[in-house]
Amino acid sequence: MIFLALSFSCPAQTSRVAGDIQGSIADQSRTAIAGARVTLRNQGTHQMRRMLTDARGFFRAAELQAGRYELHVESPGFSTYADSALVDSRR
Repeated sequence: MIFLALSFSCPAQTSRVAGDIQGSIADQSRTAIAGARVTLRNQGTHQMRRMLTDARGFFRAAELQAGRYELHVESPGFSTYADSALVDSRR
């Protein structure tokens, strides 16, 4: 089982509409999962962002377009985690 902690951020009053989604991936014992494959997909534009977690299980997707995102996390030996209800707070 994979545990996920997320946070969203966006700059105030900018001409560009961009924000960040970041989080940490850990197992049931709260041990970080390094090298987990994280995929974010904008449900409106279908643009995808892929990244790997670092040694602390951390990932960050910067300057994402506002919208609703799907998140998939995969790592060998663990069930795939999926969430299709990540909504950017700027909407």
